[in-house]
Amino acid sequence: MRYLIDTNIFIAAMKGVASVRYKLEHTALSDLALSPVVLAELELGVEKSAYREKNAARLTGVVAKIALIPIDAQVSRHYATIRADLERKGTPIGANDYWIAAQGLALGAVVVTDNEAEFNRVLGLHVENWLDTAP
Repeated sequence: MRYLIDTNIFIAAMKGVASVRYKLEHTALSDLALSPVVLAELELGVEKSAYREKNAARLTGVVAKIALIPIDAQVSRHYATIRADLERKGTPIGANDYWIAAQGLALGAVVVTDNEAEFNRVLGLHVENWLDTAP
């Protein structure tokens, strides 16, 4: 099983949230994936941080171990389908979440997020919330 980790789960892991740390420790690194969209959100958080250098070093250490999966034509097709569908229904999601969901579908991955309300609107997308998992 491949897991595409959303920004809020990365942040929880870096803060040491027990349920997330447990899941990460019991999941093979080869099963974890990082979206460039999530990496950009994390980098933005570092740039806005009062402790920029410290947080940059922590982020570098965490993401160095996880495969960064590029956005390709298949992801772009999923993006267009998802966005058109949700906009027709009047149930849009966040701009970056379209890309993360599209990448999750393209990879056949589970999107791990604390933002279930938005991601569950995407047909066929598998979603898990590791913050709700007891260690």
